[in-house]
Order: sequence, then structure tokens, then C-alpha cells
Amino acid sequence: MNAAHEVPIIRELSTSPEFMVEVGNRPVQYRTTNGLVRSPEWDSGRQKTGYISEAGRCLVMQARINARPVVIVLLDSWGKYTRVADANRLKKWLESHFGRKPGVG
Repeated sequence: MNAAHEVPIIRELSTSPEFMVEVGNRPVQYRTTNGLVRSPEWDSGRQKTGYISEAGRCLVMQARINARPVVIVLLDSWGKYTRVADANRLKKWLESHFGRKPGVG
């Protein structure tokens, strides 16, 4: 996560819901399929979903929950959307079990 954060284009593209690039003379619009990137409920700094045979369907993300920095790593998710649902469940659990930092909002 730290290495990805050091490269501005990786940081930007990993958290952008859409991005336009010029291909030849025409613009091409890319939109993420990652629901966590599109969600206004998340304050994420960078994230990546993916798949490799050794780890299965994965998600790694850095975010702020209740004004606290967290890193979430999910490996071998059961289904295509399970890692997103699991991340949302973790977020709700963290929000309910760890209050806001003293003096914040």
C-alpha cells in the first residue's frame, strides 16, 4: 500500500470511478467495476481488487473509518462480489465498535 501511494498515477487511478484517456485522436472513457471506489460511503486512499490462484479473489485497500486510518486485506473471497460485501461488513463493524477519535467531528 505504501509503494502504491508513492506513485501519483497509481494513487489516482486506483480511487477514480472513471477516467478519460486519448487513444489516437479519440477519447476513451474507462469506468471502474469496483463498487467500493464508486461508493460515497468510503473514504479510500487506494485500493485494488484482483485474482491470483494462490490467494483467490482478493481486495486490498487503505481507507479512513471514523477518522482512523485502516488497511483491509481480504483473501480468497468466495464469490465475485463477496470481497466488496465483506469490506462493507467490516466497515460497519469497525464503525460500531470503534468510536470517533477524541476531538474529531
